[in-house]
Amino acid sequence: MTSSNYFYNSLFVLLFITLTGYSQDKYHLTWYSADSNHLPQNSVKSITPDKHGFIWLSTENGVVRYDGQNFKNYNSENVKNILANRMMFFFGNKQKDSIFIFNEKKETLLINKRNVYNREIDLYTNLN
Repeated sequence: MTSSNYFYNSLFVLLFITLTGYSQDKYHLTWYSADSNHLPQNSVKSITPDKHGFIWLSTENGVVRYDGQNFKNYNSENVKNILANRMMFFFGNKQKDSIFIFNEKKETLLINKRNVYNREIDLYTNLN
């Protein structure tokens, strides 16, 4: 082996070890499901963030708000005047704090300022 080959091989090994050492980030993976009582239902139809940092999930058993640690479910059991729990897809503008969702009964729900607004009945429900 010539000295130039030895140099390049050594450089390659040193570079590989250095890059491998820096690429090892610590990740934490947590599995959430309806079986572990985190989600009301395992079929998530749509996911969207809002401008307040919450992540909203639409399921077949309501809308779920995730704050990074806890899940909070909103459906006909705890939000007045929602006729159906099966939610469809989110749309709207998160920067303007106006996220909409339809349910299977074609009710239009608005999520803004951490509240749900049922446009059909003209009623605000506080989600805090």
